[in-house]
Amino acid sequence: MLNVRCVILDNDIKYKNLKCSLIVAKSKDIISKAEEYGIPIFKVKTTNKYEILKDLIYIYGINIDLKNNRLFCSMCGNFLEKITSKDAQIPQKVKNYHQLIYFCKKCKKYYWYGKHWDNVRKNIRNILNKKDIQ
Repeated sequence: MLNVRCVILDNDIKYKNLKCSLIVAKSKDIISKAEEYGIPIFKVKTTNKYEILKDLIYIYGINIDLKNNRLFCSMCGNFLEKITSKDAQIPQKVKNYHQLIYFCKKCKKYYWYGKHWDNVRKNIRNILNKKDIQ
Protein backbone atom coordinates (compact mmCIF):
# COMPACT_ATOMS: atom_id res chain seq x y z
CA MET A 1 0.00 0.00 0.00
CA LEU A 2 2.77 2.45 0.92
CA ASN A 3 5.34 0.94 -1.48
CA VAL A 4 7.97 0.76 1.24
CA ARG A 5 9.24 -2.02 3.40
CA CYS A 6 8.39 -0.48 6.72
CA VAL A 7 9.00 -2.63 9.74
CA ILE A 8 7.99 -2.10 13.36
CA LEU A 9 10.22 -4.15 15.64
CA ASP A 10 10.84 -5.24 19.18
CA ASN A 11 14.24 -5.66 20.80
CA ASP A 12 14.58 -9.37 19.96
CA ILE A 13 14.81 -8.99 16.17
CA LYS A 14 18.19 -9.66 14.51
CA TYR A 15 18.74 -6.36 12.71
CA LYS A 16 21.49 -7.54 10.37
CA ASN A 17 19.08 -9.98 8.68
CA LEU A 18 16.28 -7.50 7.99
CA LYS A 19 15.06 -6.75 4.50
CA CYS A 20 13.72 -3.28 5.00
CA SER A 21 14.07 0.25 3.76
CA LEU A 22 12.82 1.86 6.96
CA ILE A 23 12.22 1.06 10.60
CA VAL A 24 9.49 2.89 12.48
CA ALA A 25 10.24 3.00 16.20
CA LYS A 26 9.87 4.94 19.42
CA SER A 27 12.06 2.75 21.61
CA LYS A 28 15.53 4.18 22.23
CA ASP A 29 16.96 0.64 22.16
CA ILE A 30 15.53 -0.06 18.70
CA ILE A 31 16.64 3.33 17.40
CA SER A 32 20.15 2.74 18.73
CA LYS A 33 20.39 -0.73 17.14
CA ALA A 34 19.05 0.50 13.81
CA GLU A 35 21.57 3.36 13.77
CA GLU A 36 24.34 0.93 14.71
CA TYR A 37 23.53 -1.24 11.67
CA GLY A 38 22.93 1.70 9.35
CA ILE A 39 19.24 0.96 8.83
CA PRO A 40 17.16 4.08 8.07
CA ILE A 41 14.84 4.90 10.92
CA PHE A 42 11.76 7.02 11.44
CA LYS A 43 11.76 8.16 15.07
CA VAL A 44 8.19 8.24 16.34
CA LYS A 45 7.46 11.26 18.52
CA THR A 46 3.73 10.81 19.07
CA THR A 47 1.24 8.08 19.86
CA ASN A 48 -1.23 9.47 17.31
CA LYS A 49 -1.21 6.90 14.50
CA TYR A 50 -2.75 9.35 12.03
CA GLU A 51 0.09 11.84 12.64
CA ILE A 52 2.70 9.09 12.31
CA LEU A 53 1.21 7.99 8.99
CA LYS A 54 1.01 11.59 7.75
CA ASP A 55 4.66 12.20 8.65
CA LEU A 56 5.76 8.98 6.95
CA ILE A 57 3.96 9.94 3.76
CA TYR A 58 5.25 13.49 3.54
CA ILE A 59 8.70 13.32 5.13
CA TYR A 60 9.75 10.31 3.08
CA GLY A 61 7.83 11.23 -0.06
CA ILE A 62 6.29 7.80 -0.17
CA ASN A 63 4.47 7.06 -3.42
CA ILE A 64 1.00 6.01 -2.35
CA ASP A 65 -0.75 3.32 -4.36
CA LEU A 66 -3.89 2.10 -2.61
CA LYS A 67 -4.34 -0.57 -5.28
CA ASN A 68 -0.84 -1.96 -4.79
CA ASN A 69 -0.70 -5.73 -4.56
CA ARG A 70 2.86 -5.87 -3.16
CA LEU A 71 2.52 -6.45 0.54
CA PHE A 72 5.31 -6.87 3.04
CA CYS A 73 5.46 -8.54 6.44
CA SER A 74 5.43 -5.90 9.18
CA MET A 75 7.79 -8.03 11.28
CA CYS A 76 10.61 -8.88 8.85
CA GLY A 77 9.96 -7.00 5.59
CA ASN A 78 9.65 -10.09 3.37
CA PHE A 79 7.04 -10.25 0.62
CA LEU A 80 3.74 -11.83 1.65
CA GLU A 81 2.38 -14.79 -0.27
CA LYS A 82 -1.32 -15.06 -1.13
CA ILE A 83 -2.95 -18.24 0.14
CA THR A 84 -6.51 -19.41 0.65
CA SER A 85 -8.00 -19.38 4.12
CA LYS A 86 -8.42 -23.17 4.06
CA ASP A 87 -4.61 -23.50 3.92
CA ALA A 88 -4.02 -21.06 6.79
CA GLN A 89 -3.60 -21.92 10.45
CA ILE A 90 -5.93 -19.18 11.67
CA PRO A 91 -9.09 -19.13 13.79
CA GLN A 92 -12.18 -20.60 12.14
CA LYS A 93 -14.01 -17.28 12.63
CA VAL A 94 -11.44 -15.58 10.37
CA LYS A 95 -11.71 -18.39 7.80
CA ASN A 96 -15.49 -17.90 7.73
CA TYR A 97 -15.15 -14.25 6.72
CA HIS A 98 -11.95 -14.15 4.65
CA GLN A 99 -11.16 -16.25 1.59
CA LEU A 100 -7.82 -14.60 0.83
CA ILE A 101 -5.04 -14.66 3.41
CA TYR A 102 -1.46 -13.38 3.18
CA PHE A 103 1.38 -15.40 4.69
CA CYS A 104 5.00 -14.63 5.55
CA LYS A 105 7.11 -17.74 5.00
CA LYS A 106 9.91 -16.38 7.17
CA CYS A 107 7.90 -15.29 10.25
CA LYS A 108 5.04 -17.76 9.75
CA LYS A 109 2.67 -14.83 10.36
CA TYR A 110 -0.76 -14.53 8.70
CA TYR A 111 -2.47 -11.33 7.53
CA TRP A 112 -5.94 -10.67 6.14
CA TYR A 113 -7.99 -7.71 5.04
CA GLY A 114 -10.05 -6.31 7.85
CA LYS A 115 -11.03 -3.17 9.65
CA HIS A 116 -7.40 -2.18 10.25
CA TRP A 117 -6.62 -2.18 6.53
CA ASP A 118 -9.79 -0.22 5.82
CA ASN A 119 -8.87 2.33 8.49
CA VAL A 120 -5.34 2.77 7.14
CA ARG A 121 -6.67 3.31 3.60
CA LYS A 122 -9.26 5.81 4.89
CA ASN A 123 -6.57 7.72 6.79
CA ILE A 124 -4.30 7.79 3.73
CA ARG A 125 -7.13 9.18 1.59
CA ASN A 126 -7.83 11.83 4.25
CA ILE A 127 -4.15 12.82 4.40
CA LEU A 128 -3.83 13.03 0.61
CA ASN A 129 -7.02 15.10 0.27
CA LYS A 130 -6.01 17.76 2.81
CA LYS A 131 -5.01 21.04 1.19
CA ASP A 132 -3.07 22.43 4.15
CA ILE A 133 -0.48 19.62 4.30
CA GLN A 134 2.76 20.15 2.43
